[in-house]
Amino acid sequence: MFLRPRRSQVGVSTSHKRRLLRLSNPRNLVAALTLTLVGAYLTWSLSAGLACVGDCPRAGPASRPSPPEGGVSAFCDEHFGYGWLRRWNATAAPRCWTAEGHLPGSRVTCRSVRDEHMPAASAPHAMCDVRGLVVDTSRMTRARCPRHRPGYLCETPTYHRYGQGAFELGCDWPSFSLADHSPDHGRDIFQAMAAGARGWLSPLVLRDTAPEPRPTLFVTREVREHANLFHCLTDLLNAFLTLRMLGWQTWGVLLLDDHPPGPFDELWARLHTRGGGEGGDLVLTGGAKLPPVPRLSDITGPKRPLYTAVAFPPPGYTSLLFAHLYEPSSCPHPTPLFADFRAFLLGLFDPARRTLGRPLAAAASDAFNVLVVSRRPGQGRRRVARQLANEEELVDALRALDGLEGRAVAVHLLDLAGLALEQQLARIAQTDLLVGMHGAGLAHALLARPGTALLELWPQPEGIWRCYEHFAEWAGLHYGRWANPDPSKHQKRGPTGDTTEVDVAAVAELARQLLTQVVASSGARQGS
Repeated sequence: MFLRPRRSQVGVSTSHKRRLLRLSNPRNLVAALTLTLVGAYLTWSLSAGLACVGDCPRAGPASRPSPPEGGVSAFCDEHFGYGWLRRWNATAAPRCWTAEGHLPGSRVTCRSVRDEHMPAASAPHAMCDVRGLVVDTSRMTRARCPRHRPGYLCETPTYHRYGQGAFELGCDWPSFSLADHSPDHGRDIFQAMAAGARGWLSPLVLRDTAPEPRPTLFVTREVREHANLFHCLTDLLNAFLTLRMLGWQTWGVLLLDDHPPGPFDELWARLHTRGGGEGGDLVLTGGAKLPPVPRLSDITGPKRPLYTAVAFPPPGYTSLLFAHLYEPSSCPHPTPLFADFRAFLLGLFDPARRTLGRPLAAAASDAFNVLVVSRRPGQGRRRVARQLANEEELVDALRALDGLEGRAVAVHLLDLAGLALEQQLARIAQTDLLVGMHGAGLAHALLARPGTALLELWPQPEGIWRCYEHFAEWAGLHYGRWANPDPSKHQKRGPTGDTTEVDVAAVAELARQLLTQVVASSGARQGS
């Protein structure tokens, strides 16, 4: 078993295995843009410079760092906080621009690093924004796989194959290199960009485009993984980081993929709606439905859309959430960046409070709320990995903790997949201790109340991603882990998936210790 409250712990990052990807060579073509509506705005936006998160120091080379003795807090800021984001943003450099003396056209600015805390296979870790982009859907076809990353979850044709000129720019790109972009979607997109300032303002172009003045996030998700909360959070975190780097106050979302509907599409729809500026707060009452998030496949009509401002957030595998997958985190502490991300996501549901639950410091007389996550077939799932074989026995053992610290202990066994997303978040916000087998449902830890606890159950002693341990640390939670030491207790070939019989006495003891820590941290907050 393993139990640890929040404390300092030094670790060294590793490279994580992913797929090998191929490169190909680009070609540039000529493009077009509307002058009358967009030109003045482009002139202003290009001269205004780049938004920055605080002061922007000069970025240094990538390294494999670990925190110095006594300097963990500063290390966390520089590698997992706003210091890290400032360094990434400071690499901003123009890649495509209009030569001096020409009328305003497009501009492409990219920020690129090779961060040792993110998967090497998705490097370079880049985020690019574009001022003035025409989208031509007639140059796109459906595809089962991205061109530059074949062989990974290639299923139904829900990606797009972008032909040359699918994205058009009115600027010159003198030193384009496909290697400057991530093989995860970035190379597919930027190889298809037709760049050139000649003929950009022709009357033919003016008649052929429809302006889209709202700054827009162009997002490509991974098929199947778009329906997994862990992977959904990697994409949403990158969207949040992109908005912070650019300083956008209003925005829209355009999904470039056409993946099947998933349980977390609502988050993207809410992000799109909330980014609409004044009047963008969404209130659903009386059975009202959330408008769907726009998709690339929705673009129809005789005129091609011309976007005033576009950002391409990094792909999902370019994420700090993949840091230290098989080792202790080099930053086992909460940071303001992750706290702000939590508030940002919860604010999509509750703009005023951004908590969706009771106050952070509950009254001493309140009962402990323990939520045991059930992983069972159903809700369209015939097989489910890492099921808890004796969950009812575990629930009984946890209920036997009643009276701990003079409080009642309310234990709830719940399959979160059976709840609407807002209900899931509300239940997590009201939970003092979240218990469950390793799985995507534990990604809720990143959104849980600081000072609460996560107890993760492993089917085996090692070889499991430690991402939820790190989520708990970055969110300010206490963390404990029980790892099954007995292979005979893990049935790998059950009819509905593998199951693990846990040692309920050992797990209950870990739960007791964690709830005691929750009380201590609550008292510390009340006394501060």
